[in-house]
Amino acid sequence: MPVELKIANRKITRLVGKANSLKEKASRFEDKRQELLNNALEILRKEQIESYIRLGFHHSLGLSEKEYEESMPNKILIPTDRTLEKYKFPAIVETRICCEELFKLAGINVGEGYNADYIFQRMFPIQQKPYVVWMREKQSRKDMSIEETLNKLDGDERTADIFEGVALAVNYPEILRDKQLAFPKSPVGNDNFQDFASLELVDSKIEFFIINKLQKATNITVQHGRT
Repeated sequence: MPVELKIANRKITRLVGKANSLKEKASRFEDKRQELLNNALEILRKEQIESYIRLGFHHSLGLSEKEYEESMPNKILIPTDRTLEKYKFPAIVETRICCEELFKLAGINVGEGYNADYIFQRMFPIQQKPYVVWMREKQSRKDMSIEETLNKLDGDERTADIFEGVALAVNYPEILRDKQLAFPKSPVGNDNFQDFASLELVDSKIEFFIINKLQKATNITVQHGRT
């Protein structure tokens, strides 16, 4: 709200006028910033959907390209003021395709010695609809285990699951360079099964492994809430 001073002092009146003018300019700059940001996120949304279509996700769901696009979130929203500061990887997460098929489409290889039927049916059940999350790499000392790092989560974050990991690998493949990414298993199924799924780039191919929580890997976390 503009400042109003009924005062005879012309110098103060001019200063108040300048202050109000600067406030109006700041508001216009913020509106422009929001417009540019929303445009960038819309371009990102379309690119990610196009990537999924290119990989054939829509065929697995029995949808046309248009039907698939219409079934996806229609916006990538920014949940909080802290989102842009902390979470650098917004992504649409596809959860309607069984994980085994999702891995095949995304070019993720299941390492030898794993019972794929058991792993995918028991650990990673499909969900009802895709959603948007904002992710980040959880920074920690290199000598810390997965478990130690996850004991230091901030109040507004949780660990990313394997569906979110696939979205990350498809849309931000550079994040796999020189890293092993860790994702917790689903709470359903055999509780005695080892603790974390892992994605790693091996000889230019993305490999899936199961690793122990005491091993060292890069944790991916997600801002609480879905959009």
